[in-house]
Amino acid sequence: MRRNFSRSAIPLCLSLVLTGMQLTGFHISMKYQTSVHTAKIFEYMFERPALLLVWGIAEFLILYVLLRLAFTALERYSHTAARTHFAIPRLCWGIVGAILLLCWLPCLLASYPGFFNYDVSGQLPQAMYSTSQYNSHHPLLHTLIMGKIIAWGYQISGQTSLTIGILLHSLFQMLLCSVMFTYYVYSIWKITGKIWVALLAILYYALFPVIAMFAMSTTKDVMCCIMLQFCALRLYRLLENPERFLQSRARCAGLIFCFVLLCLLRKNSIYAVIVLALIMLLYFKQYRRKTAAFFGLIFALYMAGSQGLLLALDAKPGGINEAFSVPLQQIARTYCIYGEDGFESEELELLNQVCDSQTWTNYNPLLADHVKNYVHFEPVTANPGKYLGVWLKVGLRHPKEYLMSFLENTYQAWYPGTSIITRVSDHHIYYFDFDMSLNIERYSRNEKLLRFYEKISKEYYYQKIPGIRLLFSVGAMFWIALITFCYGLWCRDRSITISQLLILTFCLTCLLGPVVLVRYYLMLFYGFPVCLGYLFKNRVGNT
Repeated sequence: MRRNFSRSAIPLCLSLVLTGMQLTGFHISMKYQTSVHTAKIFEYMFERPALLLVWGIAEFLILYVLLRLAFTALERYSHTAARTHFAIPRLCWGIVGAILLLCWLPCLLASYPGFFNYDVSGQLPQAMYSTSQYNSHHPLLHTLIMGKIIAWGYQISGQTSLTIGILLHSLFQMLLCSVMFTYYVYSIWKITGKIWVALLAILYYALFPVIAMFAMSTTKDVMCCIMLQFCALRLYRLLENPERFLQSRARCAGLIFCFVLLCLLRKNSIYAVIVLALIMLLYFKQYRRKTAAFFGLIFALYMAGSQGLLLALDAKPGGINEAFSVPLQQIARTYCIYGEDGFESEELELLNQVCDSQTWTNYNPLLADHVKNYVHFEPVTANPGKYLGVWLKVGLRHPKEYLMSFLENTYQAWYPGTSIITRVSDHHIYYFDFDMSLNIERYSRNEKLLRFYEKISKEYYYQKIPGIRLLFSVGAMFWIALITFCYGLWCRDRSITISQLLILTFCLTCLLGPVVLVRYYLMLFYGFPVCLGYLFKNRVGNT
């Protein structure tokens, strides 16, 4: 009886959450005109809250029925589907990696020498010039790897151009991605035992434009996200057979090393790993000592590696402004709506010490940079208690503004029906940073293909194609990851649940950032075929 109730509660709660995301995201996207739904009926519904409520109730009921039927069918399939019984030679997996590289080659030739974009203009000088001091604002490990590869290419070219260096980085990262994605496909094959699922995964990784474009992008998120999904899959293998996994010192050491690398490649990874450690300690009572030692070693090595890089490179500590994106947005929104009347005189006096009133009026509901980049944090670090008190008291008086500030800053990450923009004023689409930083020249070998990638990056292009546009949607990928997590709960399969929890926890840390960009959520795109593997998992025989 209790098991049946819990199984009913899982799709019920999930349907409620998804419906809430749908209604809230729809309202915000219509408000800012970012919705991909352009038919008149949607505008009609937006203007009539009662009709929207009816739609929400109907959607909730439909989602509940569909999810329950889907979970039941998938679970039945996992116990009854015939498993494919043959081994695939290792050479075949090498061929898969080569196929991926060949399929990405047209993208490289079109964008030659690759995409020199995002934060790289701030990172590269640190690795190239001895007069430029390292800064830990961006992960030092990524700055070293990316910077030294490009600097080496710059030396090869006779210090005349960055083209060779960018090309070398593109080739290095493409090779790294091909190895990782091949492992993902191998894992999907082991989980499902079905060739058709593995083939779909290969086609996705080989041909999907988002995968190809980011494979040759200099952003730090690529290395971090492929390592995150790799760690999640290795964690899955551990949870499937803890006794066997923990008996191998090589496997344990390899997983520890990968987790340390993950934390060094992106700062917010450490918070996801901390949550994972707490969950693992609760779940694995019989392995509690080993689990504590396992994660204790990860944290110790991460601290040693982090501090070691700081000392070895004589790097300056990074700023703390990123961590304050959410509270600063909430204060700025309150100020824009209520002006000085929304604050007490003592609160205004404290706020005026960190920035002028003009900064608060620069509030952009979709991007925190216009506020956080112009705040002086010395008074905050000197009197953290006072500023925490201001934030709490203002929030208690204006809880709606605080909530809407967070929702409007993040809805593009969890609502499937929106395009990605960063400015409300001119609807600036920012799906992918197509333009090269530092005015680096591009030598395209295929202008038509390059224009195709540009349309995806900067125009209202893929959003016009129903169904296909969901593959490009951060929100849709987030839904898939969340549904897969809940399916693991439904099946009481902790290997799925906990490995997906690592991915979702990392996503939650990204929601606390300044803006929604595809690059922050790349692990969802990388993990999409993996989620399909979990959903079509075969429990007949050994996996």
